[in-house]
Amino acid sequence: ESMISGEIAYYEKLRFEAEKEADSSKIAMLDEINLTLFSLENEYEALQDIFAKKFPNYFALKFSPTFIKIAELQDKIIRPDQTLIEYFVGDSSIFIFTVGKDRYDIAEVKKDFPLDSLVQQLQDGLYGYYGQKGSDRTDARYRQSLKNYVAAARQLYERLLAPVKDQLTSELIIVPDGVLGFVPFEALLSGQPKKIADFNAYPFLLHEHRFSYCYSATLLREMKEKQHQRPPTKPLIAFAPFFEKSYTRAEAESLPEWDSLTMALNLPRQEEVLTRRSFSSLPHSGEEVLTASRLWGGEYYLNQDATEGFFNARAGDYRIVHLSTHGIADARVGDYSYLAFAEPTDNTENELLYVRDLYNLQLNADLVVLSACETAAGELQRGEGIISLARAFAYAGAKSILTTLWVVDDAATKDLTKEFYVQLKKGKTKDEALHLAKLKQLRENDPTRKHPFFWAAMIPVGDMSAME
Repeated sequence: ESMISGEIAYYEKLRFEAEKEADSSKIAMLDEINLTLFSLENEYEALQDIFAKKFPNYFALKFSPTFIKIAELQDKIIRPDQTLIEYFVGDSSIFIFTVGKDRYDIAEVKKDFPLDSLVQQLQDGLYGYYGQKGSDRTDARYRQSLKNYVAAARQLYERLLAPVKDQLTSELIIVPDGVLGFVPFEALLSGQPKKIADFNAYPFLLHEHRFSYCYSATLLREMKEKQHQRPPTKPLIAFAPFFEKSYTRAEAESLPEWDSLTMALNLPRQEEVLTRRSFSSLPHSGEEVLTASRLWGGEYYLNQDATEGFFNARAGDYRIVHLSTHGIADARVGDYSYLAFAEPTDNTENELLYVRDLYNLQLNADLVVLSACETAAGELQRGEGIISLARAFAYAGAKSILTTLWVVDDAATKDLTKEFYVQLKKGKTKDEALHLAKLKQLRENDPTRKHPFFWAAMIPVGDMSAME
């Protein structure tokens, strides 16, 4: 099964690359690839039939998972201070399922409002202005995006959480559906800001609740109770393929008084080299992975050392896997969202790790940190949710994931993850560690960097237990 799945993933990647080039010389190659895939998929279906007949227990575990019951969820998963909120978005109504330790309720909200448009308006308010370049990033554009954000964040709160506010506890586990998978609930607003220009006056839900997320209640159980096939033997491994400077520079930049340190040690100020393809340099990623490795006694790899092949070979040995790189979401075909690594020197494989590749990877990590853009975004499939990199890491064996909803700011993400690791090292649960890191950014950042664009993109998914 593993062999056939790997071959299917390999040929699907070949097809994807060939279709992107779309010239006449690729037509024969595409035909051959499609025939091979057709044969492999038939072989895989035949293998499943054999499993169903000869190995029914394995078939039930792998292909027909047992859905968790409410009583089990309350007894084994939910704590007294937690509420799980699961949404079902229908054609005419949104159903809100709230599960607490001792209660279970369903609320129906009529879908008499433009949900998709509101989510798009929220997205524009969160990162529409910061996604502009050069002359398009005007004061008028900023003011309009802020108005869009406030209006959408207020309305979504009124529709999605206000109907069940009496049942909410301090800690909320969100299981979104459809376009709600693009919403950072902690950035919704429970009221109208007194001053739209003062983020200290914004009633962010971040101040009232601690949030985590999962793709289903059943998957939450599996991530919390998962027993790794091979217990990880090493603490942390971190990759920063687009830090285009030396290891010495990464260490120096992570210390205070960089300029005086440079003068004292006469360290070279290396120029950035040209990056692969169209990927830009991530100048703060070196400090980010170095900090993580220092706190957890781990290893970190920069620029040309941070290859996909090395990641595939080593990642299964570590409790924490940290990736500070570029992520690209594919909203048309979610299986082809990818993370970028350093380009290998032998050119036998490209530097892109696709969602499809992750389905065949066996991780043993308690935590995967995806400090990259759009790792929670991807193709929205009705009935399936968002096919994203984060979701693929969950299926690859990660018990928990930190992931991002949009194209993030490199410097802000560095500060957020550094504080997250500090709090995690103190024994905080993963959701509390991220919650405290976000509150610190709101409290200490420059006023313009208190905008939720800088802190709300990263969300925690899965098992939120503290790291022992």
